[in-house]
Amino acid sequence: MKKFQELLRPLGRKIVLERFLAWLFYFGIGGGAGCLLAVLFSKWVEVPMLWLVCVVFLILSLLASLCCTFLVHPVHMKETAEKADALGGAERMITTLELLEKEDWNPVERLAVADGMQKAEETDFSKQYKLHLPKKAGICALVLLVLAGACSFLPVVREKETSTYAKAKLERIEQVKEETQQEDMTKEEKKAFTEVLHNLEKGLKKAKTTERAKEVVQETQKEMKRLEKKSISPDLRKLAETLSPYDKDMAKAMENGKAEEIAKKWEQLASLLSSMTAEEKAALAEKLGEAVEAMSDEELQKALEELEELLKNNGDLEKALDKVGKAAQKAASKGNAMRVGLQKANTALAQKGAEPVPMESQNSGQGKSDQGQSGQGQSGQGQSGQGQSGQRQGGNGAGAGGRGRGFGHGEHEKVFTRSAQGKSGTDVQLQGTDTENGSYTTTEQRITGGNGEVLPFGEVYGQYKNEAMTAIENQEIPYGMKELVSDYFSVLEQ
Repeated sequence: MKKFQELLRPLGRKIVLERFLAWLFYFGIGGGAGCLLAVLFSKWVEVPMLWLVCVVFLILSLLASLCCTFLVHPVHMKETAEKADALGGAERMITTLELLEKEDWNPVERLAVADGMQKAEETDFSKQYKLHLPKKAGICALVLLVLAGACSFLPVVREKETSTYAKAKLERIEQVKEETQQEDMTKEEKKAFTEVLHNLEKGLKKAKTTERAKEVVQETQKEMKRLEKKSISPDLRKLAETLSPYDKDMAKAMENGKAEEIAKKWEQLASLLSSMTAEEKAALAEKLGEAVEAMSDEELQKALEELEELLKNNGDLEKALDKVGKAAQKAASKGNAMRVGLQKANTALAQKGAEPVPMESQNSGQGKSDQGQSGQGQSGQGQSGQGQSGQRQGGNGAGAGGRGRGFGHGEHEKVFTRSAQGKSGTDVQLQGTDTENGSYTTTEQRITGGNGEVLPFGEVYGQYKNEAMTAIENQEIPYGMKELVSDYFSVLEQ
């Protein structure tokens, strides 16, 4: 029996293949139709991971075909024998199969089995068997899949506002690509930089609504910030953490990987160290020793070890500081080209040129002001200077003198502090007079602050800056705007 089955097995496999392909064509029609509908639907509605949806349809078609081939309608040995007889077996194969299932044979049956076995050995039924497939079903399934692929290139249907927003962002990204010196990046950096911009472009082109387009932009900005941070040497971040209690500006420069600032700050660090006591130098040396142990940059590690030794022995620090500064600057220069490109892209995406700008923010944060005493205005969001004698009131917005807007401040300029009375969140109770119905009390909640004491600009600037930065941390704003506000206050500080 086993030998007979082995002889007919090639034919049986061909019959199984024929049945599987037939089922695949039929179920492929359903899978292709599902893919086409999903692609068309995605032109109006956001379909997350569309490619995965199409793959699922195709896999379901494949699984259904396998299930029908091997479970629902499998190919049995009897069917194979009948197919062999139709190919020239002349009833010998089915007769031989039936006799092989019996235990006792008479002489005639024994001759019939021998004849059937001989015929099976002499004839290759699998070569004679031609596959018969439902061609129309196969063509239909193929057409549906081709249509689904072609429709994926159709433009998405979205509102005009969304198209305008996406187009503006894409134009800015193209400009960033032209301005960025990608040839200065390593192969890995260029790949990461290109990939994040490609994903942004892909997401903006697929976005159906302005809200989704904004989400894509914010997700990209977060990814850019992550890449920026990742590109900075961990040795520099460790060193920044060590030096932060002594020089915050130095630590910030190293955390941001700004090579030029690092070199300048290390030159200025000599005066700070010269004013330290022996105990303070020893404490700093101990912290540097802990940081050095976790570093992988050999040049920076060696320079810091030398500085650590000189701090302990109260030696000449000038040359050691110069070595550390150069090593830190070299470490910061790695990945600098990519960081510059990412920062340009992040700043470009943070601009609101293509977005509807609220009325209160159309004047670059100048705020609503009331024309009051001496031509000077006050604002609940921060104060805008408008008025006499070149006086200027700083705030979260850009100051304006007369009709123009300007940055910076005069040496002898004076501005108002923010008075606690009448400030945002203050409730003021006004006691009324007695009437026939009794007395009454009115509670008024004020949202704007009053003018406080007039002080030099330098004494008030820090208060405004701290309030602005705190407000940014506690509110939801577009990613990347924090840096723009910080840069604005840096200009005022000059």
